[in-house]
Amino acid sequence: MIKICLAEHIVPKNSEREEFTQVLRTAGLLSELSPEMKQTARKCNVTLEEVRKSLDRSEGPLLSEIILEQRGSKQ
Repeated sequence: MIKICLAEHIVPKNSEREEFTQVLRTAGLLSELSPEMKQTARKCNVTLEEVRKSLDRSEGPLLSEIILEQRGSKQ
């Protein structure tokens, strides 16, 4: 009985990533890709490394700044 109780505390039922993902979904900040977006992604033939290099070379605001600006005020 003691071993079972301890095991429940040692091994979390959900990983931190799963828990964080659920929090984002509940808040409406994360959703599944639409079929159209999945199709678009399949057509993409650029690597993550190429995207990173391109973003590193770009001038202007950071992507995170653009996203925050587009989201606007939460008030």
